[in-house]
Amino acid sequence: MNFCPKKSPRILNTRQHFELRVGLISLAILFSLAFQLNQTYAAGNTPKITYNCINTPDSTSGHCYSMAEWNGASGAFTEIFTNQLYSGGGFVTNEMWIGSGNTRWVEAGLISSDVSLTQGSGSYNHGSTAEFLFWGDVNNSGKFYFHPGPNLASSDFGKTAFVEIQKTSSTAYGVYISNLPSASLFGTSTNNTMSDDYIHTGGELYGATTASAPVNGYSYNEWYNSNGGGSWNLQGDTDGFVNGPWEGYWQSTASSDGIGGDWRTCIRGAGC
Repeated sequence: MNFCPKKSPRILNTRQHFELRVGLISLAILFSLAFQLNQTYAAGNTPKITYNCINTPDSTSGHCYSMAEWNGASGAFTEIFTNQLYSGGGFVTNEMWIGSGNTRWVEAGLISSDVSLTQGSGSYNHGSTAEFLFWGDVNNSGKFYFHPGPNLASSDFGKTAFVEIQKTSSTAYGVYISNLPSASLFGTSTNNTMSDDYIHTGGELYGATTASAPVNGYSYNEWYNSNGGGSWNLQGDTDGFVNGPWEGYWQSTASSDGIGGDWRTCIRGAGC
């Protein structure tokens, strides 16, 4: 949704290194651990953390973010892992944005929400915390429009969603979410003459309690030139904007892996 960061209170450029040493562990113990993890982050049984992502002074929208940033010309692509999100009385996303300042933009990804979201002069309420696909835009009208897509089926979790936003004419951007077994989304942002100068990948959080977002990845990041050709992101190794309860870090940097980098996000205490 609406985003214009002030100077980030925390710029993260760390890589988390996890080492798992497996000994002789019985099948019963493995099952028990898996059951506990599933119960911890299941909807309705999330950790009771609190935060201020309604009117935080760290961003002009008042929301909280964990985002990588780089520049592009006419669109972008990322691959987002489909972990289960829980909104906790607000909304939480895993998504990609492209935009021009804070006046016009297009965004797309996955969301869990149980609040009303702006649709021009109206609003949309999903009616449940079920995770679903979405895209949104602010075009030349200056109004934000939220466009809901289908719920994710159980078969869609643990997969990778291809998220793409591409300029298709001087006044339009195409939005595409694909590669999941069940859910997909296609849309067009019209009456939109922005000259997009930033690309963000990451998560957005609105609310004050109980949301959860497990560790998620945004990889194979590309930017598109004016002819529609894609190039790997080779920027953004230290450009993470992170505030509120979010964590954000490069699992592999764009400059080191040569295939766009792998940005990771999660909510502290409720996902990592």
